[in-house]
Amino acid sequence: MPKVFKFLRTALAPNTGNAVPRAATDRSDGSRKASFTSSTDDTWGPDFDPLTVSAFELSELLNAQAITSVQIVRLYLKEIEMHNRRGRQLRALISVAPKHELVRIARKLDEERARGKIRGPLHGIPIVLKDNIMTDEKLGMDTTVVGVVPMDGIFSLSKTFDAVGGMAKSAKDLVALIDAMMVPTSREENARSPHRSFKIKPDFGTLRIGICEPTIWKAWRKSGRINGDAERFMKYDMIVQSMIEMGVDIVYPVELPNQSSLTIDGKNCFEPVVYSEFKDCLAEFIRDFRVTKMHSLAEIINFNLDHPELCLPPTCPDQNDLMAALQATTKREEVNAARQHLQTAAGPEGLDFLFSSQKLDIIIAPGDAALSTLAAAAGYPTAACPLSALKLNGQPFGLTLASRPHTEHMLLHFLTAYENIFPPRALPLALSSVPLQDPNPEPLPDQPIIDLILHEWDTSVSCSADALADWLNARWRKSGFCVLVGSGVHCDVIKNLIVYSPRAYE
Repeated sequence: MPKVFKFLRTALAPNTGNAVPRAATDRSDGSRKASFTSSTDDTWGPDFDPLTVSAFELSELLNAQAITSVQIVRLYLKEIEMHNRRGRQLRALISVAPKHELVRIARKLDEERARGKIRGPLHGIPIVLKDNIMTDEKLGMDTTVVGVVPMDGIFSLSKTFDAVGGMAKSAKDLVALIDAMMVPTSREENARSPHRSFKIKPDFGTLRIGICEPTIWKAWRKSGRINGDAERFMKYDMIVQSMIEMGVDIVYPVELPNQSSLTIDGKNCFEPVVYSEFKDCLAEFIRDFRVTKMHSLAEIINFNLDHPELCLPPTCPDQNDLMAALQATTKREEVNAARQHLQTAAGPEGLDFLFSSQKLDIIIAPGDAALSTLAAAAGYPTAACPLSALKLNGQPFGLTLASRPHTEHMLLHFLTAYENIFPPRALPLALSSVPLQDPNPEPLPDQPIIDLILHEWDTSVSCSADALADWLNARWRKSGFCVLVGSGVHCDVIKNLIVYSPRAYE
C-alpha cells in the first residue's frame, strides 16, 4: 500500500479515544465480526449490531443462509420495543406496523428466497419510511392512504423544491435503494429521462469534480485553534490533497454563487413560494385519504390548539410556520416571480455557469455550505457524503454534492468510489452512551387523552397503536397492574377494548 494511503487511513479514521467507542473504527464492508447461534424458533441468528449493520451486510448474511428475514425483523422489533418509548426513549419512530403482519411478510420473503426467487438486493430487508410517506392500510399504521400510483402517498411541502430521496448506512445500500425508487410514475413531471440501473464504481474514473474552498472554516485554519471548525477543515483538506495525489480530475477551488442572489430587494424568495405551495400540496394530499377528520390547514391548526398536551410539547410550543402559511396573502404573480428568480439565479446564472465554465460533472462543498440551498432552488440533485466525526462528542460531519439535472448516476458514482477508496465512515456512538430514562414518568393528564381516544377511535384506526399502548400501560401502572401492552397488539382488539369498555381503566 502506498505511503499516502497508509497516512490517509490513519489520519481520516474516526477518533478512537474515550469519546468514541472502539466499534466506531470497525469497517462497514463486512469485516465486522459476527457470531452465530442455532435456533429452531426463528428468534436468534447472527450476533450483529442493528445500529450499525448495513443492508448490504444483511443481504450477504441472507444469501449465505446465515440468517432469515424473520430473524432480522424480530431483532429490530425487540430493539424498538426496548428503546423507542421505553429504556433510552429515543422516540425515533412514530408508529410501527403490527408485529404479526411484519413477521408474516418476512416469512413469505424467506420462502421466496428458499425457492430461488429474489426480487432485488433489498429482498427481505426491513426499511423505515419518513412520516410524510403514507402506508398500506393493512399495516394498521397512522399514515394510511389510498393512491393510484406510488407518488400519490407522499406529502411534500413544496412541489418546486421537494423530491423523494433515500438515506442509507453505506453507498452500496443507497445504490440499491435509489435504483428501486427511481422508476418514473405518471405524476412525476420531471421524470423525462429513462430509468437506469445504477452501478457500484471502484474508482472516480473520468469524473471531473469541482471542490469549493471551505471559506466558513478559513479563520480557524489561520488561528490554529483546536476546535470543531479546525478539525473539520483538516479532514476536508486531507480529502482534497489525497484526491490530487491520486490523479483525480479536480478543479480546486471553485467559488459558489453568493446566496444573496436568491433574494429580491433583500427579501427571501423561498418563503412566499413554500408557504403558497404548502397550502395547495396539503389540500391535494388530504383529498387522497379515504377517511379523515381533517380537511384543511385551519382545522389542523385548531386541532393542535385544542390538544396542546399532545401536539404542542414544551420543545415545540407554537405553530409559527403553519400560521404563516395559513395567513400568507402573497399574490400569485409575485409567487411566480419569486419562483422564477430562484430557478434562474441558482440555475442558468449560478450553478449552470459554474458547471459549464469549468466543464464539471460534480460540485463538492462542506456539508454546512450554501451548495444544498442553491441546488434546491435550481432543482438539481444533491447527495450527502460522510467525512468524519468530531473527537469531542462524536458528532458526524460531511460533504454536500450536487450535479446537473438527471445525473443522479454521477453522484452515486462518486459515493461508491469514495466509499471504496477512503476509510469507512464514523459509526454512531454506542447505544450505551445514551442514558436510560425514567421507566415510570408521570403520565400525561388522563382525561384529555381519554376524550381524544374516544373521539378519534370510532370508525377507523386513526390513532397510533404505540401512543395508545403507552397510555394503557401508564394507567395500569397507576392501578397496580404489571401487564405491559406492546404496539404489536392487534389494532382491532385495542379499538374494541377502548370503545366498548372505556370505564374499565378509569
